[in-house]
Amino acid sequence: MDDEDSTCAALLHDVVEDTDFTLDDLRAIGMSEAVVEAVDLLTRGPDQDYFAYVLARCAITRLLRRSSAPTSSTTPTFRASSV
Repeated sequence: MDDEDSTCAALLHDVVEDTDFTLDDLRAIGMSEAVVEAVDLLTRGPDQDYFAYVLARCAITRLLRRSSAPTSSTTPTFRASSV
C-alpha cells in the first residue's frame, strides 16, 4: 500500500467486521472520512454471505484494474522483426 489512508483502511476493516467497533467509532478517534469510506467498502456486512462478499470484491477489483490500464495510445506496439 502506497499511503497512510490505504494502510489504515486495510488494517481497520477487520476491526469493524469482527468487533463492536463501528464506523462512527473510527470517526470519533479521528480517522479521516476517506479511511472511513474505504473501511465501509471493505467491510462485509453482518447479513452478507461471505462468498457473495468475495465475488463482489473481485468484480470491483477487475473494474479498477481495467480503468487504470494504459490506453492504446500509451501502449507500446511490438512488431516481429524481419530478419
